[in-house]
Amino acid sequence: MNDRHRIKLRPSVIWAYIAPGLLWYAFMVIVPLCIMVGMSFFDWRSVLDNKFIGLENFKELLGDRIFRTALWNNIKIILICLVGQVGLGFLVSLLVNSKVLKFAKVHRVAIFLPVILSTVVVGFMWSIVYNNDFGIVNAFLRAIGQGDLARSWLDNPKQVVFLLAIPLIWQYIGYNMVIFLSGLQGIPTEILESASIDGANAWQRARYVTMPLMKNTFFVVIMLCISGNMKIFDHIYIMTNGGPGSSSMVLALYAYKMSFGASRFGYANAVSVAILVVSLVLIAVLKLVLKEEKDA
Repeated sequence: MNDRHRIKLRPSVIWAYIAPGLLWYAFMVIVPLCIMVGMSFFDWRSVLDNKFIGLENFKELLGDRIFRTALWNNIKIILICLVGQVGLGFLVSLLVNSKVLKFAKVHRVAIFLPVILSTVVVGFMWSIVYNNDFGIVNAFLRAIGQGDLARSWLDNPKQVVFLLAIPLIWQYIGYNMVIFLSGLQGIPTEILESASIDGANAWQRARYVTMPLMKNTFFVVIMLCISGNMKIFDHIYIMTNGGPGSSSMVLALYAYKMSFGASRFGYANAVSVAILVVSLVLIAVLKLVLKEEKDA
């Protein structure tokens, strides 16, 4: 396009275009965030019953056993989902993108289908899967003559977090697959063909060619995995409500219980601030690790 066909917009016109989006973002994100942080410094029971207490809510968090349990459960879910959602998502995207798999489009749709389901529906579905009386898992064990192994799976505090992470992997692996597929399509085919000619097998091409070229894609997927699983709520609420006891409690559910169950809105907002801070710290550590690998 030559110079005479270029349209020069005045700064006022540019701001007029972007102002509605900025105002909407501020109204939906920035303002609620500021209110959340502000309320975390109050003992807020209601609009008429509140008192400024400074950092007392955060001091209480440090000694709160249930908060520590919920935080550790979130960390465990993130670690499990990094392997399941990210690792398996990448492997599935490689398989779907390869020429080995037939009917690739059908497989893409089938794998992505759980993503569009409501999280409440997924929670109910997997509650049925794990059910002691008519669950699919126990029905399968009885069918193969291993009925002694049948149990109420979500009632075991030692394994409940791992079992709750499986529906998260099942539902969102297709979401990560789509992101990885977009990254794979950005890799020039000449590079992969050259590696193949040099004798690299499929695993070597994926490890030494594809993965280094998709570092930015991996960062996005891991960041989404961390942020998404730090605020996980629906699945846990439907399947266990944080039980048995507090063994499957997570931070978002704990904030919900403190606000709507105990009417401690200030303390609940302090828990929400903790979710934000921990998420930012984990993402900062991720960026630092990737930067060190890049510099190396």
